[in-house]
Amino acid sequence: MLKVRDLHAGYGTGRSSEVLKGISFEIGDDTFACILGANGCGKTTILKNILCLMRPSNGSIEFNGCDILKMKDRERAKLIAYIPQAHTPPFPFTVRDVVLMGRYSHIHGASRESENDIRVADEMMEELGISRLADRSYTELSGGQRQMVIIARALAQEPELLIMDEPTNNLDFGNQYRVLEKVRSLA
Repeated sequence: MLKVRDLHAGYGTGRSSEVLKGISFEIGDDTFACILGANGCGKTTILKNILCLMRPSNGSIEFNGCDILKMKDRERAKLIAYIPQAHTPPFPFTVRDVVLMGRYSHIHGASRESENDIRVADEMMEELGISRLADRSYTELSGGQRQMVIIARALAQEPELLIMDEPTNNLDFGNQYRVLEKVRSLA
């Protein structure tokens, strides 16, 4: 269960810079929830705080009774995966390598990915219909193809909580349906 209590957060310092002012909600297990609102109202800011990509000025965020603000990154990555609105590729990794990055929190120290990690990554690519792209360079893909790869990466994490910020951005209708069906089956 995700519990957000009296969340205050913003960009800059002081109360006048707050975008979120006293936000509280709970999301139960096996629940599909959606945050709706106008552009600029703080939807992404809520997600960034849950993900610890930014820190609240006040409030608490718990997942399954644990304060996520106190968790180590690797520990949090085993529990929570994130699909951003858009992703700019930093290097020309192969699609398989990008999806395998979702397994990072399961790999110990300087070890390489295991056969199980590769199997999980391949299964996610297969489920999303992008296996044919596995050996292609991520930087050479269309925006919609990149989004499918990022979704496969997040699913390869095998998280307990999947946070999506406009996950069907850049996707054609067929892939929107495929992604939303996969999300429905996960919930």
